[in-house]
Amino acid sequence: MLLNSTFSLLRFGAVFSLLVFVHELGHFLVAKWRKVVVEEFGFGLPPRIWGKKIKGTIYSLNFVPIGGFVKLKGQDPEMAGFGDVDSFSVKSKKSRAAIILAGVFGNLLLAWLIFSFLFAVGNPSVSGKVVIEEVVSGSPAEAVGLQKGDTVLTIDGQEVGTTEDLIFRVKERAGRVTTLRVERDGQSLDFEVTPRSEPPVDEGPLGVKIALIDPQVNLVTHPFWQAPWYALVEIREILKDMVWGFGSMIARIFTQGRVPTEVTGVVGIKVLTDVAAAMGKRFFLQFIALLNLNLFIFNLLPIPALDGGRLLFVGLEVVLRRELDPKVERMANNISLAFLLLLSALVTIQDISRFW
Repeated sequence: MLLNSTFSLLRFGAVFSLLVFVHELGHFLVAKWRKVVVEEFGFGLPPRIWGKKIKGTIYSLNFVPIGGFVKLKGQDPEMAGFGDVDSFSVKSKKSRAAIILAGVFGNLLLAWLIFSFLFAVGNPSVSGKVVIEEVVSGSPAEAVGLQKGDTVLTIDGQEVGTTEDLIFRVKERAGRVTTLRVERDGQSLDFEVTPRSEPPVDEGPLGVKIALIDPQVNLVTHPFWQAPWYALVEIREILKDMVWGFGSMIARIFTQGRVPTEVTGVVGIKVLTDVAAAMGKRFFLQFIALLNLNLFIFNLLPIPALDGGRLLFVGLEVVLRRELDPKVERMANNISLAFLLLLSALVTIQDISRFW
């Protein structure tokens, strides 16, 4: 039991470190390309165990063996070298934007490589029958006559093969009349229903609980020279769903004052890592690719402590045609970092109560 738990933690640490390493490697490579001094490229988090300086950069191993970091000269106004010709702060807006974006595009590239490989050897896809297990009293589903045991076939003509298919497509159509085709006692029936834009807590837009029955695993395979293209198509569809999901999540945080139940943090990701690993190598690789895409979207959010926020400040300089006050940027970073830490704590508490 102890051995299994230790291996599980090491596996999670390796996955998390891979995501962060690829992200920071993107910043590192483009910073070097744009002739910005990289003062340190660290694996793990301080305190430092070992470090070696090579061509102006300290390559270090640190005590906490998770993640990593890149320290650029002049990135922080309080750091030595701010304003020097080889510092981040004096580079052109294009160069700074490229360095900022390089991290998330490192994660995007890794996801594309993984999906390209999976489509060449067989990308796993689970599908089955999406069945309504419960209809909430007073919900839109009850109002139009949907019943327990109905199998959802299509939504506005689009086939439904997974619970995620139904959830995302219903949310996309919130506030609009939507046609659900279901199978009941061997007959196909159509129901016109309007999903709620702001459903009650713990109820979805339709007011139903659903389950996937008779799941089947299918391997989607393409010739290796076509696999990279199909990987791009898959990533495009996944990112569309993720963007919508992140937008919906943020809206509910501010409108409902609570963390949505589908949001998960480090604890939840560790549990999901174990689940994905237990499902087999292909599912595990697919899970790593999805984590990279989540990190890609999350880091592009226009929050000052994230890459998207840093990019926002560069954009403001373009619009205002002047440099921003470093103190304002630092204050915005500190406030947003405090918000992210608070959100992380709330998500962790929710994860612990959910999984233990």
